[in-house]
Amino acid sequence: GTGGGMGGTGGGMMAGGMTGGDMKGIKNSDVSRAIFLGGLPDGTTLQDLATLGNAYGPLEQVSMIEAKNFGFVNFLDEQTAITLFQAGQQGRVLLKDVQPSVRWGKARPMHMDLKSKIAGGATRCLYLSNLPINSSEDELKAKFADFGPVVSVKVMRPKEGAVDASSVVGFLNLASIKGACSAMSALQGTEINGRAINISFAKEMTGGGKKRAFGGKSKSRDNRHEAY
Repeated sequence: GTGGGMGGTGGGMMAGGMTGGDMKGIKNSDVSRAIFLGGLPDGTTLQDLATLGNAYGPLEQVSMIEAKNFGFVNFLDEQTAITLFQAGQQGRVLLKDVQPSVRWGKARPMHMDLKSKIAGGATRCLYLSNLPINSSEDELKAKFADFGPVVSVKVMRPKEGAVDASSVVGFLNLASIKGACSAMSALQGTEINGRAINISFAKEMTGGGKKRAFGGKSKSRDNRHEAY
């Protein structure tokens, strides 16, 4: 599915802690975790939508109907979606120097099983270790393709002059947390060119202007690698 439907009357309770001033111009019945983005410029990618969404907070999923130039970003909570919605109404949302149409989408209720996995640290971002030294990004994309669109993939090559580098690590971001969970269950310990790969969740990078961290030397405070 596309991860949400467009709608002005989509259900969803108002996030807690909102005041009348915060909710100016927003009907409670419209509020959702999903934001519809229309009129996307040609060439927009899922990575572009994910980067836009991550400037506001972590995502449950991102989806796009390329032929019709629209897409959805689904957040983990309604409060984050409200922030993006309000920015859109104020003309502060840009994609490739174009202001997309920012409207409410309809998010399906999140299953308890998925909520539990998210509480345990699941994200749509995977950290891959023990990869063969000659691993290619196209090879990883193909291996994970059964679990939804691969939004981005990056293999971290050993530094020039590194000794005893027998394996490499990588980051692979899928379009949804559900897809990432399924990929981890199905592919954990499977082999690429004779090496059993190890998969863990990476911490999704959110907010603006944060320095991106790579590899084993830099971990976030909760001991997870920060996603590429």
